[in-house]
Amino acid sequence: MNITQYHQEEINAKLFIQALKVDVKLKNIWIDLIKKINNLDMDERKYQQSLNAIDNFLSDNGFDCAATDILSLLKTPFYTKHQDRIKANQDSDRFVQTMLADVKLYQGWQKALSQSVKDGLDVADNFLKNNGYDCNSLQVDSSFRKMRAHNLAYWAGVYLTKFEDDSGKSIDGPVIVISEHSKVSVNQDQLNKHLNKITFKDGCLTWKAAHIGIKYSGVINFGEKITKHKDDDIGNYLFGSIEYPKGGDFSHQNYVGKLSIAGVIGTLQDNSRIALDNIPAHISLPKMNQIIKYMSYILVGLFMIKMAYSVGVTVKGVAGKLKGKLFDRFSKNEETLSESEVVTRSPFKNSDIGEQSTMLSDLKMRQDEAYSEAEAQEVKMEFNEQFKSEENFDTLAEEESIGKGWLDELGVIVKSTI
Repeated sequence: MNITQYHQEEINAKLFIQALKVDVKLKNIWIDLIKKINNLDMDERKYQQSLNAIDNFLSDNGFDCAATDILSLLKTPFYTKHQDRIKANQDSDRFVQTMLADVKLYQGWQKALSQSVKDGLDVADNFLKNNGYDCNSLQVDSSFRKMRAHNLAYWAGVYLTKFEDDSGKSIDGPVIVISEHSKVSVNQDQLNKHLNKITFKDGCLTWKAAHIGIKYSGVINFGEKITKHKDDDIGNYLFGSIEYPKGGDFSHQNYVGKLSIAGVIGTLQDNSRIALDNIPAHISLPKMNQIIKYMSYILVGLFMIKMAYSVGVTVKGVAGKLKGKLFDRFSKNEETLSESEVVTRSPFKNSDIGEQSTMLSDLKMRQDEAYSEAEAQEVKMEFNEQFKSEENFDTLAEEESIGKGWLDELGVIVKSTI
């Protein structure tokens, strides 16, 4: 199959839409950019300059396509209707929860993905059906993405961070550790679920300052970068803010006031970037490194699904025709995917990974431990409200990735340059 320049741009446009589903920061900046341009009072020349700015944004973030390619793709009825076919269902949810903790199922899935690179997504789809899961590989991707928005354990790992103050000055920030049991540590400080009122909702971790123990608060968002932007790392990242009180010494650093924070998932093999005295003693470093690797293999496999879907045929069949960043990413991930075959045990066995939602699990526990029927009913109502809220969030997140709130505005900008 000869991959034309048009097809290259179409592939990149599809990957960009996939990226909007997992890269929270990218999506926020993209939507803000479109809205900001659309709200300006501009003539045709300025519209063209704005369109060029949008195209540059796409290129800078690793997508070799133009705004017109995005618009054309999302105006195609077949593509938009296909989104219904790849929505998560109960079986794809069940598969993700089981596979992450069951190493035999994990091994089979990773092997099926490796074979899919050569022979097409039917291999992975057949693996799912043969193992009793009535779903396809793209639905598995959707389930994983959905659960990451509501279960903090899906972001388990060690994050290396930087702080930035109001003047723009950057300093080393704390090491943030998320365990497989959804416990959170900021350097040596382990957040207390009740004292710090920890919540993880819609991909955002928040905690409050307590009168005793940890006396600073935080708001941390999580996302995943699937393409390289300048010197940015590919993979899990976090961003947000931590607010320290005036004065005081916290975790061996004199952090004061509200500081913007950004970080990427690291590896414990790189000791030059991680001060081991910033890792709490109860954290098993070998196991945490195993978690990071295990989850990275999962993410690589899911990216290859996105790649195969975006190309439209077997990835292997067109790998030689892929160009630039697409080919580089494909080659690197194909090699990493083959490495996953050496995994012999799951670090997520007996973890929180089987829960669909951190908040719903907490509410269910509160309901079971209620002192009275009235309290149980009150918590049940809260549970139902949270369940509905999560459903609404998932729906909106998917709709935003395919144009809700920005596609019409993009159409106006493109049309104004014709």
